Amino acid sequence: MTGKTHISIGLMSSAAVLSVNNPTPENIAVGLAVGVLGALMPDIDTSRSKVSYNLRKIVVYAALVIVGAYILMANFYPEVEKTNLFLKNMGVYKLKDYIPYNLKLSNAGLLIIVGCIIFSKFTKHRSFSHSILGLILFTVGVKLLLGNIFIYFAVGFISHMVADTFTNSGIEVFYPIKKKISLKLVHTGSMLDHFTGGLAFIVFLAIILKIK
Repeated sequence: MTGKTHISIGLMSSAAVLSVNNPTPENIAVGLAVGVLGALMPDIDTSRSKVSYNLRKIVVYAALVIVGAYILMANFYPEVEKTNLFLKNMGVYKLKDYIPYNLKLSNAGLLIIVGCIIFSKFTKHRSFSHSILGLILFTVGVKLLLGNIFIYFAVGFISHMVADTFTNSGIEVFYPIKKKISLKLVHTGSMLDHFTGGLAFIVFLAIILKIK
């Protein structure tokens, strides 16, 4: 599926998890941003991917998601002083609420993530980075680096894997076993692909609007 579709599905999946956890506005903003990152990470194995080829646009999109979530959710939390809320969402202060200050663990997490990215570049598209093994290693790295918000990364990552099993190309879920899992229902870039992305985004908005 296309990068835009994966972003929409990642947002929808992250919002669904957030909705059952009584999130604060800043939790929502951070969770959605990390979820989008997870939803795009599997395609790091191809130079044509959103996360690999057009990183700046992804950063801008993630920033828009954060700002948009702030604007939307601030209206549901009038008791929260908006300037402070904005600063929290931007990570200007109280960063320790989300990212643990443990240099050794953070460095280990970063090394694992970088190692996974490099290894992905030497494997076929939709193999290691679309597998259970890749999911575990990437998620462990993010857990060590970012702490408990890793769950949203994992949810986004899983949403990408599940979505790609519906495509004709399929994915090597059990890598290094080469057999691909494919339901052969969707062509990447097809009308159905775009429809799926649009529908997922609508569901995402519906979930966010219901979070109190």
